[in-house]
Amino acid sequence: MSAVLKALLKEWVVPKMNCQIIWVANFPHNEASLRTFVKNGFKVVGEKENGIVHRGKWRTIRRLRWKLEEQDSLAEEADGVEGARPEPRLPAHSTE
Repeated sequence: MSAVLKALLKEWVVPKMNCQIIWVANFPHNEASLRTFVKNGFKVVGEKENGIVHRGKWRTIRRLRWKLEEQDSLAEEADGVEGARPEPRLPAHSTE
């Protein structure tokens, strides 16, 4: 699964969708899921007690974040792709 996630990030999420930040969550007891995400550059940012209802019960979830700027190899590749890292734009200002 780790290779699939890596390919998805490298071949689709960054170049096609222009994602800069991705948030995911899993259950704290799911260590295999945690390993897969961490191997691919996700960082644990905390746990949320009673974060989701699963099978009729409130469950704790672990939250993880992936940021393009923290991924050296992907960030370097994105620098060479036109439009992959656009300059931030401010919203249009209304004169009304």
